[in-house]
Amino acid sequence: MRPEREALPVIATRVIAHRGDSSEAPENTVPSFDAALQAGADAIEVDLQLTADGVVVVIHDDLLDRTTDSVGAVGELDARAVLAADAGSWFAPAFAGTRVPTLDALIEWAVGAPGMGWLLEFKGPWSELSVAPVLAQLRASGVAGRAVVQSFDLGTVRALRAAGPDFRVEALVFELPAADGVDGVDGVDARIERLVEVLREVGAEGCNPYGVLLAEHPQLADVLHSAGFTVTPWTLDEPEHWVRAVEAGVDAIITNRPGVLRAWLEAKPA
Repeated sequence: MRPEREALPVIATRVIAHRGDSSEAPENTVPSFDAALQAGADAIEVDLQLTADGVVVVIHDDLLDRTTDSVGAVGELDARAVLAADAGSWFAPAFAGTRVPTLDALIEWAVGAPGMGWLLEFKGPWSELSVAPVLAQLRASGVAGRAVVQSFDLGTVRALRAAGPDFRVEALVFELPAADGVDGVDGVDARIERLVEVLREVGAEGCNPYGVLLAEHPQLADVLHSAGFTVTPWTLDEPEHWVRAVEAGVDAIITNRPGVLRAWLEAKPA
């Protein structure tokens, strides 16, 4: 078990480390998890994909090219090829030899850091049949109670809800859905009203919007909260963005700079 970090002050807005502490270590790797723990993050956001032979690996891009020394599509390669790639040298020589983690490796780390929450993004389309074994593994490991599952793909969100009634399921949102007209009830943008309908249709409990949407639609967080959804924007890395998010009353912030955000929140007057 990893050593427990010192008790941290309780803050109203939770800090979620985007792909681990990706400002200090290569994203979506065990060193980035270690760095997020040291940074005082409340949770770590990671990306899950399936290799061609059905192994769950932790990597964001569809291709290996950007974050490893190999090339090729993750979904077209077997796990042996993906796990042979060096996922650290691109970031800094000190991380040479770092590997793409499997779900097994993530769970092993999570079991050793019982205070850390998880925000697990299922990349692209997953069926109920394909998500079920992942959720079962999280349950069996004891990690499920501190894991939130999410996706941009609405079909995947539905699959997560169907296979994981005991899990918290959230939906990632890049843009508001289309809707007839501009204003709906009480002057609320009809697209926000449609978003609320979509979230209910797919069984999401939270909405995790692109941070720009908070600036473009000042009502967004209030309407979502009033409808019973949590709000966790991504990926906010600058104080001016944090100010807007906190003033909007968001529940958590996803950031590449968890240590800096944590210090900023702790220094902010109550």
